Amino acid sequence: MSYPAEKAERQLACMIGPPVDPARDTTMTQAFLAAPGSKAVCGGTTAGLVARALGEETRVDLKSATGGLPPTGSLPGIDLVCEGVITLNLVLKMLAAENGASSPSLSANSGAGILYRLLSRAETVRIFLGRAVNPVRQNLPSGISDKQRLVMALQRQLRAMGKNVDIETY
Repeated sequence: MSYPAEKAERQLACMIGPPVDPARDTTMTQAFLAAPGSKAVCGGTTAGLVARALGEETRVDLKSATGGLPPTGSLPGIDLVCEGVITLNLVLKMLAAENGASSPSLSANSGAGILYRLLSRAETVRIFLGRAVNPVRQNLPSGISDKQRLVMALQRQLRAMGKNVDIETY
């Protein structure tokens, strides 16, 4: 799919999770970095892939971890570096709140708050979804869905809001 340059400011590229095949790390990361618009990286392992591609280190802002929310990080040229599954769950709840559900109380500077704003202002969202399974996430509480289900729910919610959403899986 082609993304017109004049719409770049209304686009968001979001990289979520590493590829199932580590041999595709570079391909996925390069495609993400080449995408126009704002950029968000969700997940610690994913942030490591992007950091290596940039020749940088992810800087974690421990002060941004408030109210039990994971901290955010930073990388040059990336608008948001945040935790993955917990953050995506919260963002999905925040987006659903626009359609009548109750919104969780979150800091606007939390990873979820920032990702919510990026998604809200985007007309086009391009998700680079790595299908690798994080063994740490195997035994999460029942209220937390796996990454792929979350991304599919996010896609449905954003499309219901009139946004163009494309998912590239790796």
